[in-house]
Amino acid sequence: MATLDEARIRLEKAVEKLDGAFTTSLQGRDGDDPAARAAARKKLESERKELKRNGEALRADHNKLSIALREAQENYAAAQVVNEAVAGRLDEALERLETMLES
Repeated sequence: MATLDEARIRLEKAVEKLDGAFTTSLQGRDGDDPAARAAARKKLESERKELKRNGEALRADHNKLSIALREAQENYAAAQVVNEAVAGRLDEALERLETMLES
C-alpha cells in the first residue's frame, strides 16, 4: 500500500504543478510576449509528460498490487480450508481422547 500512496502523492504534486502553471498562463503574467508564451507552453508540455509518466507508473503499480492482492486472497482462502480441516481433526482427536479417558 505504501507504493500506491507514494504514487498517489507524486501524481497529486504533479497535478498541482500543472494547475499552477495553467493558472499562471491564464492570468496573463507573460503578457503578449510570444517567447514567454512559448516558454510557458513548453513548461506545460513538460509537466503534461510528467503527469503521463506518473499515470503510467500508477497503472503499473495498480496492476502489480491487484495481482498481489488476488494472490493474497487466494492464499488466505486456501489457509482457511486447511485451518478448518485441522480444526476438524483436532476435534475428532479430542473426542477420541475423551472417549478413551472415560472408559
